[in-house]
Amino acid sequence: MSRRSAGLQGRVISFIRGPLKIPVHRLEVGLKPRIPDARGRIVRERARTFLGLSIRSCRTRDVYKIAADLSAELRAAVKAAFTDPVTSVSEFGRLAPPGFDWLIEIGYKPGVTDNLGRTAQAVVEDVAGRRLAPGEGVYTSTQYFIRGDLSRRDVERLARRMLANTLIQQITIYAAAEWRACPPDTAVPHFRESSGPLVRRYDLEVGGAELMQISRDGILALSLQEMRAIRDYYRREDVRRFRRERGLPAEPTDVELECIAQTWSEHCKHKIFSARIRYRDQTTGEEMWINSLFNTYIRRATEEIRRRRPWLVS
Repeated sequence: MSRRSAGLQGRVISFIRGPLKIPVHRLEVGLKPRIPDARGRIVRERARTFLGLSIRSCRTRDVYKIAADLSAELRAAVKAAFTDPVTSVSEFGRLAPPGFDWLIEIGYKPGVTDNLGRTAQAVVEDVAGRRLAPGEGVYTSTQYFIRGDLSRRDVERLARRMLANTLIQQITIYAAAEWRACPPDTAVPHFRESSGPLVRRYDLEVGGAELMQISRDGILALSLQEMRAIRDYYRREDVRRFRRERGLPAEPTDVELECIAQTWSEHCKHKIFSARIRYRDQTTGEEMWINSLFNTYIRRATEEIRRRRPWLVS
């Protein structure tokens, strides 16, 4: 996110994770001990199935970091609004934990949209009877209390490979003793703005490793083949002449690379759905080439139904 924000013409946004001048109230919400934790059970089963990790139990909790000036009366009202009295318990600061060996807490990185946090903020605003001021907000994370004979490396693998998307989320891991020795974490991923244009240029006349580093640093998700295609485009004489005539640098800017990455992304371009895929049936051993999963199976199925059922719109 920091690389993307640095290229926004007209302003520079620097993201800061740390204490705010606005008070931060940490609210932890968990299920009552006798209530089954379906989310935790799924983690336990998937850890065994996909990672070969033996977990005896996993209990989960939701954390809301409310950066706002709230009176004691308002905090009590917010706590009641966030807690189902039949199934849940909650506490500001730190809720008494279940038995655990490791704790994994996963929250969003600075600048990443926190949809649950936005919904929670609307609840806080309803309870408070006012809109939260600039700089105030609600930030969410999820706790996983793990019991099992696991090493720290096992826990890191569980967090990175199954629980978190490391592109947009940050991971904190505590052994039980470490957690007890630390105060509750009230740091929030907020940001501040300062004026001033800043555009970064990228020299693509580098080797493959450096091209991939540019892709990784920018969270572009572009392959080496795609990075080389972009480099070759900016090498073309007609492109260079066009840019010179308009006062543009020969090198692409961060905004240009971001536009290309977004347009070529799986979300926009459907690179996997549109690709030519070699498929082998594991039962019969038969091999075949599929020219676009989307056209062959998704669009074609819709079109066949439409031919038989003319009322079908989509």
